[in-house]
Amino acid sequence: LPIAVRIDRLAVGELRLAEPVAGRAMRLGIEGQLAAADDRAGEAGHLRTSIAVLPLDAGGGAVLLDANVDPKGNILEVAASIDEPEGGMVGSLLGLQPRTPLAVRLEGRGPFEAWQGNLAASAGGLGRFSSDVILQWGRELRLSIAGNADIEPKLLPQLAPALTDSLRVETTVRQDRDGAVAVEALRLAGRGLLLTGDGGLSADGDLAFQT
Repeated sequence: LPIAVRIDRLAVGELRLAEPVAGRAMRLGIEGQLAAADDRAGEAGHLRTSIAVLPLDAGGGAVLLDANVDPKGNILEVAASIDEPEGGMVGSLLGLQPRTPLAVRLEGRGPFEAWQGNLAASAGGLGRFSSDVILQWGRELRLSIAGNADIEPKLLPQLAPALTDSLRVETTVRQDRDGAVAVEALRLAGRGLLLTGDGGLSADGDLAFQT
């Protein structure tokens, strides 16, 4: 049966992560709200959420998520961001170099069967990435990405000539109802470089990929 749920305020005063978990010890605060509108208001299943994860240690930064799910109107709206200085919590979790600031933004709005958004990310002087994103829900979940990456050539000296210009990145990832994941038509193109491939992970955990 439909259940009306409303959480006007979600708050975690202090969440401690140990060094083995996060790369360094850190303290986080979490704030937000989660509200599913009452069916009697004519908004069956309508879900709005807003979450902020804030480091309590010195350095600043934030992870923010705002989402609006409207099944009746067939609309999903998302705005998510990561903004943190060097040595931030997400960078530490990802194992980035200690002096690497990180900025990520994902924004989009559209129907569930053809949601469209834009992704932009940068990691200090290591690189930048911007892409169009298409997410489709149906009998399977399909994610398509088409964008450009700028990578510091010193990170991959063997590919330095190809990285002097932007690298074109295109791929589609598909997941069926059994949990199998397929990577279709992966394409990386740069100066003097063209890499194509496909593969996937079966529902049984078997990995296969070819270029």
